[in-house]
Amino acid sequence: MEKITVLSVAAMLLSAMTLTSCSLFEEIEPPKQATNMMMAEAIEPATTMPSVTNTTQATTDTAAACTTTTARVMPTKCEAAFLPTKEIVARRIYDYFEDKGYNTAQIAGIIGNADVESNLNPTRSGDGRYFGLFMLYDTPQRQAMFDEMERAGVGKYCEEEYWGPEFSAFDSEADFDDFLEIVLDYTCDPNDMRWQTELKNATSPEEAAEIFLVHYERAICGTEEIKFYEPYAGLRYQATDARRKAASKWYEYFS
Repeated sequence: MEKITVLSVAAMLLSAMTLTSCSLFEEIEPPKQATNMMMAEAIEPATTMPSVTNTTQATTDTAAACTTTTARVMPTKCEAAFLPTKEIVARRIYDYFEDKGYNTAQIAGIIGNADVESNLNPTRSGDGRYFGLFMLYDTPQRQAMFDEMERAGVGKYCEEEYWGPEFSAFDSEADFDDFLEIVLDYTCDPNDMRWQTELKNATSPEEAAEIFLVHYERAICGTEEIKFYEPYAGLRYQATDARRKAASKWYEYFS
């Protein structure tokens, strides 16, 4: 009986140990599986990160957005540029010669000639032989004027891209003012005083236009007679009538 009892007890102990071990395994396994699932969930976002292509696209999109934002804030060249008109150019010429003591009729004669020569476009040219407000011919005097423009930083406006019959935009109003002032300074050449002296004796815009035509433009070999400038009456020059009419128009404009 004692031997059976001992064996029974031993069997019972072994059974208990087996049950305990199974319970331990059953308790440990679920956490291990849960841990693996948690690790998988933690890693999952990395598998959905953008590819290199997507990242590059995102960067490009961001850069484009920044560029767009900047463009709205910063002024463009077109916004800063200055586009003159005939009236603006005429006003600058008027103010320049008024400061030199000329009256409205006399200044209108100058403006009328510029209107016929270039449509008051200070950078106009055809093939480069004639240039600017008064269609100056390629002479040492004109080259000296170009050199002065280069020194003043406005020489580029003499280049071909600005020649067209349409008015060209200057980078700024200051550039336009500097450019036009140099043109007018060289028009009033101290070595060419005849037209300046005679012009101050003109009593009408038509006479002033003819004086400027004869002594400054010197557009000879025309078909239309001088009528108001007595010393040259009857001589034929180019577009004489158009210059008189333009001078009369500008005289009325500034009167």
